[in-house]
Amino acid sequence: MSRKIIVVFAILAAIAIYTGGCSEEKEEEVYRMDRDELFSRLSYSTEMYFYGSHGRSRWWRSVFPLDGRLLRDVYIVFVHSEEDAANFPDDVSVLWPSDITVNLVYQINQEIKREGIDVEQFSLQYPLTIENIVDDWEKARDLMWSIPSSSFSILQGHASGFFERFREQQEREATETVAGEGQNE
Repeated sequence: MSRKIIVVFAILAAIAIYTGGCSEEKEEEVYRMDRDELFSRLSYSTEMYFYGSHGRSRWWRSVFPLDGRLLRDVYIVFVHSEEDAANFPDDVSVLWPSDITVNLVYQINQEIKREGIDVEQFSLQYPLTIENIVDDWEKARDLMWSIPSSSFSILQGHASGFFERFREQQEREATETVAGEGQNE
C-alpha cells in the first residue's frame, strides 16, 4: 500500500515540476501553434517529395524518424540542397527538394499554364522555381492546395514516374501474354 502511495506521489511531483510556473492556457496556445506549423511543414514536404535529415539520420518523403522525441520538440527547416543541410545542428530536421520535386515543379507549371491559374494571388510569379518551393513554401503550399486533389495526384504521378512505370509494366505483361499464346499453338 505504501509503495503505491510513493509511486503516485512521485508521478504527481514530476507533473508539478514539469508544468510548474507555466500558465496552462498559454502553454496550450504555444503548443498548438507549433504543432500546426510542424504538421503543415510535414504535409507539404511529403506532398512535394522532399528528402530530409535529422543529425545523421536520412529519410525520404513520409518516413520521419522521431527517435522517441515528442513532436513538439521537432523543428523543421527547408533548404535548397543536401549540402545546405550540413550547416544545421543535429537537433534540427532539415528538408530539401528531391529530383522528383524538380519534376513536380515542372508539372505544376504545366498545370498553371493549362488551367490559367493566377499565381499572383499567392504572391508568386510564373514560372515557379525550386527557390519558390523552398523560400516561399507557405505561398507554394497554398497554391498547391488550390489545385484539386485529384489533379494534384495526377501531377505527382507524372513527376514521380509512376505512370510511366505502370505503362511499362502493362506493356511487359501484354507482350508476355502474347508471346505465351504464340508458343501454345
